[in-house]
Amino acid sequence: VKMSGMNQNNHKSDQQSAAPNQTSEANYKNGVHLNKQDFDKKIKLFYEHWDKDDTFDAFIFTMGKITSDYNQTNIKAFHHWLLKYEFSETQFLITKSKIVFLCSSKKKTLLCEVSEEYKDRIEILTKDLKLDEGTEEYTK
Repeated sequence: VKMSGMNQNNHKSDQQSAAPNQTSEANYKNGVHLNKQDFDKKIKLFYEHWDKDDTFDAFIFTMGKITSDYNQTNIKAFHHWLLKYEFSETQFLITKSKIVFLCSSKKKTLLCEVSEEYKDRIEILTKDLKLDEGTEEYTK
């Protein structure tokens, strides 16, 4: 997980003001903090704009390994806007009724606390990235 270019001092003050539970405490030690209120505000804005133009049934955002590949610029920007981090090898599927993340088990521990308002809509699937190629196994 890469941290965005945010000011470290502001990041620390955000961490101190939150009351972490056991899972998020470990995330704080790793320097990763996802702001629930910020995520909820931004995903709400995403849904509001989507409601104005009902052209699409769903959106999928696929991030591969972190590279300087120009093709991933918009996905990186979306990650930074929504989460303030780049989650490599992660997919987001956003439908009208659900937000699905497909990621590694380690990232699941970070993303499981990403929202308060939308937590009932969020589903996180994990993929064992160490399986042989061609074998896919997803778990909840």
